[in-house]
Amino acid sequence: MDRWGVKDITAVDLTKITDIRLTYQQRITILLGSASGLDRKAAMCAKVLEEQNKVSTEQKGTIDLSIEGKAYFSEGGATTMTTTTTTTGASGTGTTGTGTTTTSGTATTATTQDPADIGG
Repeated sequence: MDRWGVKDITAVDLTKITDIRLTYQQRITILLGSASGLDRKAAMCAKVLEEQNKVSTEQKGTIDLSIEGKAYFSEGGATTMTTTTTTTGASGTGTTGTGTTTTSGTATTATTQDPADIGG
C-alpha cells in the first residue's frame, strides 16, 4: 500500500481472500473485499484517508472499498461524503477532483466512482 501513498498499515487480515482487511494506525479498518481492482481501491483509500486526516488524526472508523468503484467511510456521530473521481490510463491512476460534505447523523459515507462507470 506504500506505493499508493497509504502508509502506517498496522495489521493485515488475509483470513478470507474475498474479505481482505487492513488496519491503519490502529484506528481505521480498511475493508478491501477481494484483491480485484487493488490499484483503484488503494488510490481511493489514500484519498479518503487524506480527507479524514484533515478532519482529525485521532478519528476512528471504517473505510469500505469492497464495492467496485466506490469507497465509504463510516464513523459514529457524523455523516461525511467524500467524492473523488479517479481515472486510470496508460500512465497510471490519477485523481481529477474531490469534495467533502459533513452533516449530523450516525453514519459516514465517502463515495468514489470510476468515470468509466458514468454515462457509458
